[in-house]
Amino acid sequence: MARRWARKDRLTVRLPPRFATLEPGALVELSMSPARWQVERSTIDGMVIVAELRPAWSALSALAADAGRFLPPSDVLIGDLALTLVELPDLTGHAGLGPTLHLAASTNAPTWKRLPVEVSSNQFLVGVHTARRKTVMGSAVTVLGDGEVEGIDTLNSVEVELIDPTQWLTSCEDDALPGGANLVLLGDELLQFADAAVLSPGRFLLTRLLRGRYATDWAMDTHASSDVFLLIDPASLQSIPLPISVRGAVVTASCRLADSTVSTQRLVDGRSLRTGLFIDGEQVVGRRAAAIAAPSGGATIDTEARAAVSQILEGLRQHGLIDS
Repeated sequence: MARRWARKDRLTVRLPPRFATLEPGALVELSMSPARWQVERSTIDGMVIVAELRPAWSALSALAADAGRFLPPSDVLIGDLALTLVELPDLTGHAGLGPTLHLAASTNAPTWKRLPVEVSSNQFLVGVHTARRKTVMGSAVTVLGDGEVEGIDTLNSVEVELIDPTQWLTSCEDDALPGGANLVLLGDELLQFADAAVLSPGRFLLTRLLRGRYATDWAMDTHASSDVFLLIDPASLQSIPLPISVRGAVVTASCRLADSTVSTQRLVDGRSLRTGLFIDGEQVVGRRAAAIAAPSGGATIDTEARAAVSQILEGLRQHGLIDS
């Protein structure tokens, strides 16, 4: 580059006969900028020496280089690897025909690299890799109590401990929760937290909770002190689409390390299939409800009210929202 830049100019000079000894490659100093020129071509035209010059160039001095981004070596050994298979409800409203599992992986090692994982059941065997980023994953230390779906739960709290103590959970404003901030899976319940207080490296107290997200309110009273905890981040969860026939079967994920094999299992119950209509993370249409009988009996009969209720029930049946 230095050579090309220096040679972008050209100068032709006509000199008297005493410069007939100029040869290509000779250096000439002129009272101009740049001052040093190199003879590229020299010809004799009668008694005139025609010299074609280009600026002389020299190599640049050494420049300090940016260290750049650190990339862990390919032979990094991952020792205490933790794998978890989870089946999440349809979070996007674009679920496929078959169920989908998500593979979460973490370790307390300071570095991370993608690892090959074998996913199998009695019906199939496929090879995948862990996600490019380590999952923010751990377990509950305390038991989260039952709560209400409406509003922010300010009565209950839960302590969680992450596998990697260098990872962090960040608080957010209440206004950020409707947009999906701090969505986590605890046991079988999807919830969001607004406040995360650090208790020790890798250990946090989560308060101001938004409970039962994506129709998981049924799991609010099923928590235990060993519940799996993970932050829902698509970049750190490897999705594994499965055939529809796998519903009801047990799927195993295994990763072979240098001196051991780490495995985890999950029963595919189909909760990842599209079971409702969600708008802005809120379910507005869910599973078909049980049949509702038309009004009858009673001491006071309002014919017009009963006719209106019957029409409403018939509309619900026609749209499949309740059984006939």
